[in-house]
Amino acid sequence: MPRRDRRQSFLIRLTFRTLNRQSACIPSLIVFAQSMESPPLND
Repeated sequence: MPRRDRRQSFLIRLTFRTLNRQSACIPSLIVFAQSMESPPLND
């Protein structure tokens, strides 16, 4: 059980490291996701 927690924390740390490395394209990804989810504003 503790081993799983340690591995999970390692995966979370690795994910955050990857996000920090790609932090430049995150806003555009968020805008893209919002544009995909929400209907177009100019009906």
